[in-house]
Amino acid sequence: MAQGKNKEYIRNPQVFLSNHQINRNPMGFAVDPIPSPGPSNIDLVPAGGPAGVVTIQNYDRRRHGIGAKPIRAYWLPAQLDQTRTITLANAAAYFFTCDLSGCLFAAYYNAAGNLIVEHTNAHGDAAHINNIITPRLTFIHGTLGNGPIRVLTPMPWPAALGVVPAAPHHVVHYPHYAWVIGGRLAGGWRFRYKLSGAPALTPIL
Repeated sequence: MAQGKNKEYIRNPQVFLSNHQINRNPMGFAVDPIPSPGPSNIDLVPAGGPAGVVTIQNYDRRRHGIGAKPIRAYWLPAQLDQTRTITLANAAAYFFTCDLSGCLFAAYYNAAGNLIVEHTNAHGDAAHINNIITPRLTFIHGTLGNGPIRVLTPMPWPAALGVVPAAPHHVVHYPHYAWVIGGRLAGGWRFRYKLSGAPALTPIL
């Protein structure tokens, strides 16, 4: 029977996320597949290792006690060396994606005004990562006129694209490992990230 952390998360997401690290490695999909990208029923389950580490699992595939509830969240899985995207709207209040370790996370608007979130997986040496991420940053740079962008990138902003976009845009170059979550508030979607070993979440403004 599941002994998840959903109630604790729903009670105060910001405090929970400041005190926990959420892991979901793409290699674990075959063991506990989560539905395809989009709104999903999520279960936050202790990883069984270091204290405070939880994994994202498929609530609908687990047994639960009386009163248990899923976290209804948009889920964006990763695919090896590929880009995956979903559109965020009002079907859920939270957003999760896989760990970032050489991967790109971005949130941007398309020409129709829809908020798109992207996870581009890149697994390999620095040259391989740059070859995959650079075209995606170039594409995202092309959306600047549609609205603010939010980017967590494993490589510096390419010099060929000019200066790093300033406010209202926000671009973060993370050093080696990070994870990101999103929440739908009254003013729209907001995203926060946490670096490996960091004590708290940092807003992507």
